[in-house]
Amino acid sequence: MAAGRAFLRAAPSSLAAGAGRFAFACPMALPLLAAAAAGPHRRGRGRGRCYCSASDAARPYVLTTPLYYRLLDKRVVFITGTDEHGEKIATSAEACGRNPKDHCDTISNSYKMLWADLDIEYDKFIRTTDPKHDAVVNDFYSRVLDSGDIYRADYEGLYCVSCEEYKDEKELGENKCCPVHLKPCVPRKEDNYFFALSKYQHQLEDLLTKNPNFVRPSHRLNEVQGWVKSGLRDFSISRASVEWGIPVPNDTKQTIYVWFDALLGYISALLDDGEKASLQQAVERGWPASVHLIGKDGMKMGKSLGNTLEPKDLVNRFGVDAVRYFFLREVEFGNDGDYSEERFINIVNAHLANTIGNLLNRTLGLLKKNCKSTLAFDSIAAADGISLKDNVENLVDKAKDQFENLLLSSACETLMEIGNLGNLYIDEQAPWSCFKQGGESAEKAAKDLVIILETMRIIAIALSPITPSLSLRIYTQLGFTEDQFRTLRWEDTKWGGLKAGQVMMEPKPVFARLETETDEKDQSSSKPTKGGKKKARTKLHRLPLPLRRRSGGTAMSSVSDPQANGDHQPAAEAEMEDNGAQVEEVADSVETMEGVASIALLPSGAISGHFIRLPDSVCYGLHGTPISCERECSRGEDYRLIKLSIIDFKNKREKVVVVECRGHDAARLQNIDHLHGWEDDIVGLVEKKHGNQKFSLSFECETLKADKAAEEHISKYMPNLRGLDAIVNIGKMSISGINLDKDDEPSENAAILQEHLMYGALA
Repeated sequence: MAAGRAFLRAAPSSLAAGAGRFAFACPMALPLLAAAAAGPHRRGRGRGRCYCSASDAARPYVLTTPLYYRLLDKRVVFITGTDEHGEKIATSAEACGRNPKDHCDTISNSYKMLWADLDIEYDKFIRTTDPKHDAVVNDFYSRVLDSGDIYRADYEGLYCVSCEEYKDEKELGENKCCPVHLKPCVPRKEDNYFFALSKYQHQLEDLLTKNPNFVRPSHRLNEVQGWVKSGLRDFSISRASVEWGIPVPNDTKQTIYVWFDALLGYISALLDDGEKASLQQAVERGWPASVHLIGKDGMKMGKSLGNTLEPKDLVNRFGVDAVRYFFLREVEFGNDGDYSEERFINIVNAHLANTIGNLLNRTLGLLKKNCKSTLAFDSIAAADGISLKDNVENLVDKAKDQFENLLLSSACETLMEIGNLGNLYIDEQAPWSCFKQGGESAEKAAKDLVIILETMRIIAIALSPITPSLSLRIYTQLGFTEDQFRTLRWEDTKWGGLKAGQVMMEPKPVFARLETETDEKDQSSSKPTKGGKKKARTKLHRLPLPLRRRSGGTAMSSVSDPQANGDHQPAAEAEMEDNGAQVEEVADSVETMEGVASIALLPSGAISGHFIRLPDSVCYGLHGTPISCERECSRGEDYRLIKLSIIDFKNKREKVVVVECRGHDAARLQNIDHLHGWEDDIVGLVEKKHGNQKFSLSFECETLKADKAAEEHISKYMPNLRGLDAIVNIGKMSISGINLDKDDEPSENAAILQEHLMYGALA
């Protein structure tokens, strides 16, 4: 049985006399999964359906909603299991050389192992071959038969074995192929039992009209209403040619149609093992449910279609939290979505590693350094008169409303907005500087850290239905126990959970940045340089253009207004200094300048920004223009050369170099590895600019600001770049092999460039 698209709220209408309520609602449930050929198969639409598990199984909507309702202290029964009957199952078993029961045992166990890998804790696991399920199905069938809603008739048509249903010719593709499985349907004629669905045409129309929230989202309601209004037809609920199934009670030569059988698994699962099984007993255990997630299939995924996603591989490589977060954040409820590894890594790194993980880690680092990891104030007292508290509380209320309306993608965005506010607050307040000033400034800085950590506590709770493991790690770093985390309720998101004297744990990353397979290979193949150290290699995680149009940006750190005299310590530089951030030297024998850079990437391909050298806080200007040349074919489309000016404002000196640039959003810069393959004029330019110097430069974007966040940054630090749709990259930079204090003669351009860079005139 598929999972999680439509949202049903049980209505009291008795649509099938004596058969219970027609709406197959149930306590919270994972899907019952078809025990097909190889266990957790992939299904989806397009390049890869939007969900983290294969066969619609771990659709995050289904996983997240029960956890949210438990936060509200609601009764939740979390059901999953395997749908094990039907011709498709028997065929798959035969192909594997097993009998159907042994085959289903194997597949059922494989799903249980997958749920463990995905960190899914369910309440009930029902198999439709369980004796209690058999009893409930027989009871249900008999009631419907007694009500006069089942009759016997012949049926002839085109049958899809994979769908296990007859198809209308008008819905089939070329060669009479099923539009879902893309396989030819076969003609079939048999004597079946039918359910008189057409009797309930008007009752269903009235139900859907009078209860617009009965099916969600609204466009799915429109689909259902359109299907009903087109005219309901009676459908076959038995198969004469299928032996692997539950026998029809009044005709053992036929078996019950798998979908008439499997849907009842949500009800039979409510029974305890060993008790006397009956439909009435099961219904009394909690039927109907207030919320039920069901599924609507799109194009299947499979190896033959070349669009498979292996859930276990994703989890093993990236972790459960990353998988759950990405698919919830990127795919709105009721819609399909695309998956690509590059987009996956960029989203997860920007949101979980940067916005959330980095904010917690640097705040705990400052607390350890300046307050011995102990809170000096209650969070309520610390936030007195602070607007951030009100903003966080408003966003928490907004996220709650979004959870309740199954707007889980929007809820993710709202919670990231809280994280962005926290990052913006700590950047603006600059507690690292306030601690150095001492007195009242240091006291204010101690309050600011409490405010940020209280914000993180609230994020951990609100995010727990989506990323439970990450939330637990955050919560325990704030000095709480796992038992305390397990008893949390949504009301605990109220501001005021942190108390004075509370001791935080040792700061350590709660979420490691993800890498592509290419990055991992590059890292493992890096050859040691002189002194036995590997040469530092930057890693590209390029953010696709569509994302930056949607994103509000990630505010991890910002570079303050650059000062030509170099005596002002920018926020990002001070923050990185306090957290011990360092850039590995390229070679021991070459003098290296290390620090942090803030670079605006312009649509024209030009770059403009600043480099702050640590630890002496000297500011250098950066301005680069793309070099017009034929790309070397092996380098890729996002590869280009930049003619980069490095400007020493203090000594009015300028050094021009040529560097490689990859990525048009989240970028990296580095010196050119080799000149083979470039045109002669490019080779000559590089040799002229670098001479015999052992020049090296590396920069990797660690924080990307796009859209509103980028515009705010640019308006503050590079106002003449406003409105140019620039992307801001912030990250560590290392430059070696040049000495601007000695190498070059004073440059007349340096003063002009200084003014232009500071006020953003270079577009």
